[in-house]
Amino acid sequence: MSDDQSILERPLAHTIEGVARKSTICRTNVYAAIKSGELKVRKFGKRTLVLDEDLRAWLTGLPTGRGA
Repeated sequence: MSDDQSILERPLAHTIEGVARKSTICRTNVYAAIKSGELKVRKFGKRTLVLDEDLRAWLTGLPTGRGA
């Protein structure tokens, strides 16, 4: 699969539940990251969405583990 195809198949945005599921980080910690400003969100009506690029940037920016 080419990079262009994989990019097109990824969702553009995720719900909070989707972020928690995809990142395996509990909803409480996802909300904490949002509240602290570490994870950017967008609002559409009552829905809170995280852009795929913001999710990936947040995950990439997390500290690495020792001995990993």
